[in-house]
Amino acid sequence: MVFENINEAYKQIITDLKSAPLSANTRELNNYCFTIKNIEDNIVSCIPISLSYLCGEMLWYAKASEDLMFLSKFESTGYNRISLDNYANSAYGHIVHKRFGFDQVEQVISILGNCSTSRRAIINFNVPDRHRGTILDEICTIALQFYIKNDELNCTAIMRSNDAFGCLPYDFAFFTELQKYIAYRLNRKCGTYTHFAVSFHYYTFKDDVFVYNESDKIVHFDYKLLLDKVDSIWNKVECMLSVTTFKRVDDEVPQLFEKELILKFN
Repeated sequence: MVFENINEAYKQIITDLKSAPLSANTRELNNYCFTIKNIEDNIVSCIPISLSYLCGEMLWYAKASEDLMFLSKFESTGYNRISLDNYANSAYGHIVHKRFGFDQVEQVISILGNCSTSRRAIINFNVPDRHRGTILDEICTIALQFYIKNDELNCTAIMRSNDAFGCLPYDFAFFTELQKYIAYRLNRKCGTYTHFAVSFHYYTFKDDVFVYNESDKIVHFDYKLLLDKVDSIWNKVECMLSVTTFKRVDDEVPQLFEKELILKFN
């Protein structure tokens, strides 16, 4: 299935999942795949999401942190990471930028910069782990692969498991921001984004809120600018979190990101 943008895709996603078979406490489809042609407007607005959590998670990723104490100050509309030692296994920024002793984004840029037809431009997330069967925070993303066709940078995400309500809006924003950033560094235009999930589902207790609502709200995010300002923004948000409540965080963090031009509303 090919869609112009992510909000258009959600109209079909919700229709498909609402009629999907029950599996435990979810409705689930296997080997679900869709392609988005325009990734510029990559913040979902047709279902409820937390802009505050999106900003906090993006900042956490840009900082390459794995410390859950920071992220736990933000309330998600879906999945909240859990850990016995306050360090997240699925800290995507840490995985992408630091965990394996090198920056996987820089490696992708180097590979495609040296050979535009390479099939090796991959960011790995889920790697062999002897504790996979028991770990509380198993990584849902297997990999992102980037490739150039017709002078455009395309991306394919491969997921072992994906919650369409609680996780996809945030995953899609981060993955496509990486795509935009890599395209910028390579001096290429962005092409398509393709999403493949072996288990694509939503939790049935979210039935009442997992509903499509037509929206003309457009929100732009700038991960490149966030990377440039990450230490300054991190310090400002930490200071804010030390004196505020969940309710005020919901308002103040997006306002800070807007002031810093990382979030833009049309």
